[in-house]
Amino acid sequence: MGAFKTYVAQNKLRSRVEFDGTTCVDTCAWGPVVIVYPQGTWYGKVTPKDAPEIIQAILEGRTVERLLISMDAIRKS
Repeated sequence: MGAFKTYVAQNKLRSRVEFDGTTCVDTCAWGPVVIVYPQGTWYGKVTPKDAPEIIQAILEGRTVERLLISMDAIRKS
């Protein structure tokens, strides 16, 4: 989560992006996982290098296709 905090702070986005951490969302096979609300977009196998791309996608109203986890895959994990 440190990469997300750093990117948000450096780009003065705190008023536009909210984030929080959790210990487990029962998707260990896909971890680390980022979930974007209210869209309910799930990203898997996220690395610190992905943080800027994910945040930019949120701000632009799009998704990062290469990191998406389908709802079917989540239900099977």
